[in-house]
Amino acid sequence: AALEPVSIRGREASFAAYELRSEEPRLYRARLGAERQVFSALVGRESELASLRAALARLHEGQGGIVNLIAEAGLGKSRLVKELSASPEGVGVTWLEGRSLSNGQQLSFHPFADLGRAWAGITDDDDEAVARAKLEAGVRVLLPDQAEEVFPFLATLVGLRLEGEARERVEQMQGDAR
Repeated sequence: AALEPVSIRGREASFAAYELRSEEPRLYRARLGAERQVFSALVGRESELASLRAALARLHEGQGGIVNLIAEAGLGKSRLVKELSASPEGVGVTWLEGRSLSNGQQLSFHPFADLGRAWAGITDDDDEAVARAKLEAGVRVLLPDQAEEVFPFLATLVGLRLEGEARERVEQMQGDAR
């Protein structure tokens, strides 16, 4: 609902103000358009969709891989992913989507950190302890026998501070080995 305009010190003009009526928790990563509904048929992307379906078929055969969709904004990357996830090949696949943002160029492994946070369900509102607990729980489910070994490195990758033995383990390793 609209409120009275707000004056801000140092600005001549006043600004429109609105009352917040509800709030939805936001994942750490930016929304990628997956929540958009599309009702029209996909046109002109058959070869790209066929390539992506082939990659998923290889995944179902046990051959992993990485797919990059690179194009200017508005050319249908999100739409291709939506079509692929709804295809028969997309059934039973865990989807992790991320972005390589230009302002993240100076951050080590930025897209992977974003993917790791999204995978673990870490939100912007989570403090360090909650984020660490979410990541550790996810690693324990995925790799129960290797969780103690893997967790410190994933935590470092997603930008979480470590404590105790986990911190010492990571600090003892030199750059490239880490």
